[in-house]
Amino acid sequence: MDDIEQLKKELKKQTRQAEERRNKVKYLQVDFDNSRRWYAREKDLITDMGRTTKSTGSCFEV
Repeated sequence: MDDIEQLKKELKKQTRQAEERRNKVKYLQVDFDNSRRWYAREKDLITDMGRTTKSTGSCFEV
């Protein structure tokens, strides 16, 4: 194989690896955003339950 063909092959390999890494980063960003939203909802729910408990004496409204 001559040098040009070898370089083309290496370029394709590196391009494919870069695309795979970019996709992994995208999925990690989405997972992080989902986790952040889930945590915020849970925190709000716990805070609301605490407020309900203080005002009614129970976390369950009767």
